[in-house]
Amino acid sequence: MNTHTSPAAPALRDRYRTLNESFRRKLVYHVGIDAGFFAEYSYLIAAMLWCLQHKIRFVLYADDANFGHTYGWRDYFEPFCEEVHEPFHSRYNRHRTPSWPRIFRMVRQQRSLNPLRWKLKSLWRDAIGRLIAWHTYGERTLLNHHIDFDPKAPISIPELGIEGDYLTAFNRMTDIVWHLRPEVKAECQRLSKEITLPEHYVGCQVRGGDKVTEVNLLPPACYIHTLRQVAPGVPVFLLTDDYRLYESLRQMDPHRSWYTLCQPGEQGYVNSTFTRQQGATKAEQMTRFLASMELLLRADHFVGSITTGPSLFVLKRLHPHITLMDCSPGQFAQAICLPIGARGAMASAFLQQEAVSQQATTRPPQAAMKQEQRHYTPEELHQLHGVLYEILEQIVRICKKHQIPYFVIGGTAIGALYDQAILPWDDDVDLGMLREDYNRFLQIAPQELGDSYFLSTVESDPHSPYYFAKVKKEHTCFTDPLFPEVKMHPGIFVDIFPFDRIPDNKVLRRLQHEAVKFVNCCLMGKEAWLWPHFGTCLVPNPSRRGRLACLLNRLIDTLLSKRCIYRMMVALQSAFNNRHTLYYNNVMTVTDRITETQVHDLIELPFGPLHLTAPRELEAFLRHNYPRLHRFTPEEVQQLVSHYPAKLSFDTRIINPSTTDSHDTSSS
Repeated sequence: MNTHTSPAAPALRDRYRTLNESFRRKLVYHVGIDAGFFAEYSYLIAAMLWCLQHKIRFVLYADDANFGHTYGWRDYFEPFCEEVHEPFHSRYNRHRTPSWPRIFRMVRQQRSLNPLRWKLKSLWRDAIGRLIAWHTYGERTLLNHHIDFDPKAPISIPELGIEGDYLTAFNRMTDIVWHLRPEVKAECQRLSKEITLPEHYVGCQVRGGDKVTEVNLLPPACYIHTLRQVAPGVPVFLLTDDYRLYESLRQMDPHRSWYTLCQPGEQGYVNSTFTRQQGATKAEQMTRFLASMELLLRADHFVGSITTGPSLFVLKRLHPHITLMDCSPGQFAQAICLPIGARGAMASAFLQQEAVSQQATTRPPQAAMKQEQRHYTPEELHQLHGVLYEILEQIVRICKKHQIPYFVIGGTAIGALYDQAILPWDDDVDLGMLREDYNRFLQIAPQELGDSYFLSTVESDPHSPYYFAKVKKEHTCFTDPLFPEVKMHPGIFVDIFPFDRIPDNKVLRRLQHEAVKFVNCCLMGKEAWLWPHFGTCLVPNPSRRGRLACLLNRLIDTLLSKRCIYRMMVALQSAFNNRHTLYYNNVMTVTDRITETQVHDLIELPFGPLHLTAPRELEAFLRHNYPRLHRFTPEEVQQLVSHYPAKLSFDTRIINPSTTDSHDTSSS
């Protein structure tokens, strides 16, 4: 077994305290602000090293640490420095924001002034924090935002025996800091005895939960492949946040002994949920997590990814007795110095390079990261349709309960006419509501949907590039290939479109339609630039659009907020709602026109396992909008263009190699 704590740790800790208290200048570090535990831990170590380099006394504030339940750091660990308890640190002592050059790059990349507003607000908050600290302590006191640590530079602190790179310094500082309280250590030992681990074993972490929102997670098959290579038949202790992953690994490699402290009810860690837990529950979960970490640190060898905090911590502590899943050994020293986004990019590049270098017939599971054009398998479509019906059921329930009229449109309406179900090749569902009913639904749905579903609008999902609402299922992922990098809610969805009156006059109708289309481009442009001029186009085949339109689009995106643009679009869409006109329509299209008679004469039709409402004269409604309407022949179905998502997952809390996306064969 490895021994992860230096035998001279107590003496080293005393030397650190003596050295730290000898410095005159002081920094109060606020730990546990908003990130996961090991991200916060890495920030803490970086802050301590920066203070030692600049001969600044390190003082800790941890009263509101998001991983704590009563005292913050001291809930689990022995104190290693002076602590303060003034509550102003909670609001005014925050992490350093990016530099001005990076902020301006973010403004250009996002085509939004939000990074600039964030920077200015942070500067104002930091200034207030400095003033309060000066008044409180009677001297100039540094705070989190003063820290500017460079992990790539050589680190020399001879008083503590630190001379070398960041990995050496990190491990030395961890010898000082990582000491569990006696009662916590005793509870960890009790939990460890429950699973009767053998003396020699391999450690491994397989992550699920909210990590899929940051990086592509490797499927269990990758870990099985690697474990069979580096430790054939050796028992494995697994750190995971989803018991189903543990069961999946045991099924894939049943001849190996598997151990874990994960409980059968755990189905994926979500940091925001954990930090809201009550004290006793949080303490129990954190203690079990620390017990797992202690067991990993005692493993003979560790197999892990550079993209998850616990895994990266163990990789640093057990180096060189490690196997990297998604990074070459030569890149490891560089990887540990990078933030999560850059580490994710490095991991993806490494796995894609691995895929290219392997023959298709012999490539290991990691080659699944290779990006390629894909089409739905029959199993994927069947599973996708099942999720869409689940979401539809919730929408229908809410609409019936609150008497909100709705009707099927587009391909969904065609499916209702010909198949009484979702079209066999279709991958979405579209519903329409009159503007007044649509607004009522937006008000009511968030409270009615519960924790398993999410109503995505511009208001509730700030990075959404869409003007209409989507009801999404939590813990699923369906990434639009047009917007693969947009940080909106990723779930599988049903679309709900607002319908407004459109003018009878053809010229006015055309003007309204073109104006709404232009403002919709401005709305999308706040999140992703899809056109050839005045910006970096994010799609390989941008739509043809003139330079003047692109220039105006860019000016509006620069000068106006997204909320302002959205309100402008709603005003244009609903401009004729106070007039009596013949048709309603989703103003962005020309193929969903519905008369006032049709919209108020709806009937229920069977639709898969449900019943949905549609215009009584459904075929007439469709033929008016689709004059060449007919049931597709098998040959025509074969010619349909696939719109496979950039990422598809039916449960982001578990990784299943049978479910694929265009970058990863995992259901990550």
